Amino acid sequence: MTTEKSDKTLDCKGTLCPWPMVKTKEEMDKMDSGQILEVISTDPAAVPDIKAWAKRTDNIFISSKDEGEM
Repeated sequence: MTTEKSDKTLDCKGTLCPWPMVKTKEEMDKMDSGQILEVISTDPAAVPDIKAWAKRTDNIFISSKDEGEM
């Protein structure tokens, strides 16, 4: 869990793979270096997908948390 404030929040609740990852990339492309994007998703594949993408693209995955069913 991080205490850093996000610059933008992306709500992907109710969407399934690949949409959380597609929308995350679209939003990241619009953001400046150093900004933080918070992604909210109900797709269980979103966290591992976004972590892998971040590593592959030299972005930083800060943290994730599971808040149960949303």
